[in-house]
Amino acid sequence: MRCKQALDISIPLDDEKALESEPWNLQHFDVVIMTETDHATLNAVNQFCRKRGVKFIAADCCGAFSRIFNDFGDQFEVLDKNGEELQDVMIQKISNEEVGVVELLQNQKHKFEDGDELLFRGVEGMKLKAGEKHDDPLVESDSINDTIHKVTVLTPYSFKIGDTRKFEKYERNGIAKQLKTKVQLKFKSFQDSVMCKVDDMPLDGNLAIADFEKIQNA
Repeated sequence: MRCKQALDISIPLDDEKALESEPWNLQHFDVVIMTETDHATLNAVNQFCRKRGVKFIAADCCGAFSRIFNDFGDQFEVLDKNGEELQDVMIQKISNEEVGVVELLQNQKHKFEDGDELLFRGVEGMKLKAGEKHDDPLVESDSINDTIHKVTVLTPYSFKIGDTRKFEKYERNGIAKQLKTKVQLKFKSFQDSVMCKVDDMPLDGNLAIADFEKIQNA
């Protein structure tokens, strides 16, 4: 990321070429951060950045209130979706069916979400049946061990992992290790997020409001 000294200059909002020339040259930056700027200017710069794949951040602090807006484009890959420590859970049972269900020990409560990926280790039983093979040709194991499965959550103590009929019956033990899962995020523009009417703004989990006076209730 390259930094540039803050500029006190008005932008011709109807001329994108002005943003590509001195003193702006915004097309040469990876990230553009703007503060204390009016909505019309923010919208113009944001639209310029979206078209050229430049990350855009707008931040303001007005007394006790603050706001930060991020637009990283329509396809932004996140390597760590929540920053939380990866979880390992102990397995009690794995069913043999078209949609296999994994049950955990009673004192093992998982925090998985739909789409999370798990690696199985230390499972006894569940060998590949005769003539069966793994979907991933790179897996050298002869059982469910060392295979990766996507999770569909059922309860805090169970989840589905897909077809397990190619394996023999589960016997005992085993650990499911959570893996880092890449997530594709799609950001909205400043105009779609801020400059529309409240009634036209859909409920969006990315629009978060934090009230620090009630932080103890979070």
